[in-house]
Amino acid sequence: RLIIILFTSILFAQSQGIAISINPNGGLSALTMMTGVSGSLFDPTFYYVHKFGKIKFEPAVGFIGVNQESDYGDTKMSIMTIGLGLLMQKSDTTGLSPYYGLRLARTTISEEVNYNDEYDDYLDSDSDSESALSIAPVYGLEYYVNKHFSISGELQLNYFKPEDDDDDITQTEIMSKLFFRFYFK
Repeated sequence: RLIIILFTSILFAQSQGIAISINPNGGLSALTMMTGVSGSLFDPTFYYVHKFGKIKFEPAVGFIGVNQESDYGDTKMSIMTIGLGLLMQKSDTTGLSPYYGLRLARTTISEEVNYNDEYDDYLDSDSDSESALSIAPVYGLEYYVNKHFSISGELQLNYFKPEDDDDDITQTEIMSKLFFRFYFK
């Protein structure tokens, strides 16, 4: 179904483009404490923009890989985020345009640790993977520099919940993001 929706939206979109987001927060979120990696790495950073008049449909993806070597072994961590934004814009003309909507995301954090002894002989390994879902109502202001480029600031009220029922951790935080959107259709 998702592939059909994406294909249909590509065919009938009035405007298409790509977007890059930057999260200036960093923050000390619960996910940051779990992984030791900045919270700004958990949200999607690359978006494909489909614009239908005043409605935007923005599938998103983000990835980071961290490799760490030490005397006791090697650690590999990867964080993959897949998301979707549904936004409604007040106007779609050149200038300043407010928008609001909802962003959904699923983040998977995988970690593999290989333990070595003092002679660098392989002893043991351990791996773990956890996923979290997030939902965020958003409000932003988009400034259209011209019909092919815009800059916007966005406020999000993010709610995170791990998919594993054993974890009692939930997190709610206010985040800000800076977007650069490039329209090519």
